[in-house]
Amino acid sequence: MALSPDDVLSMIPWLVQEKAEQDRRNRNRRRKGKIFDEKPEEGLYRVRFREKAGDEPAFDSPWLPTKALSAGGVRIQCEPTIGQWVEVVSESGDITDGWIEMSDFHEGRPRPHNVNGELATDISDGLFRSVLDKGGNETVSQQSRRVTIANQEKTSAGSREHDTDGDVIFNTGGVVRFN
Repeated sequence: MALSPDDVLSMIPWLVQEKAEQDRRNRNRRRKGKIFDEKPEEGLYRVRFREKAGDEPAFDSPWLPTKALSAGGVRIQCEPTIGQWVEVVSESGDITDGWIEMSDFHEGRPRPHNVNGELATDISDGLFRSVLDKGGNETVSQQSRRVTIANQEKTSAGSREHDTDGDVIFNTGGVVRFN
């Protein structure tokens, strides 16, 4: 915020300009837009926004990173694709300081599972699907020709079920039972 002018008559246009800047920053604290460009090797994306009225022309973000799910030794990479709707968050209201949040579900992109408290993963509209239920049981469905399960010496959390049309390769170092 710039220093205000000393005389009252100069303060009025200054206040109008400051109010407009505050409004612009408030609009930019959280905005929805669509991914239109990507640099996947760098983890950077550009987002195209429209004003809420929809009659204003689109404007584009600079290159922005995505917010990652990461804590301790767990890192999950799940980044947007071109055409996907996302939210951009900027605490300062300046989009150049922002980052891309995860997207939400909507009619064109429904939730992959209809039960809460379970972890459901759906990749490429069902090409790979995994559901981990509350009891620790995992169901995996895959439409590709090959499934590899490696480094599972012992599974004590429950059962694991795989549905596939192709080969299944188990590198478990343990016992594999077929029913």
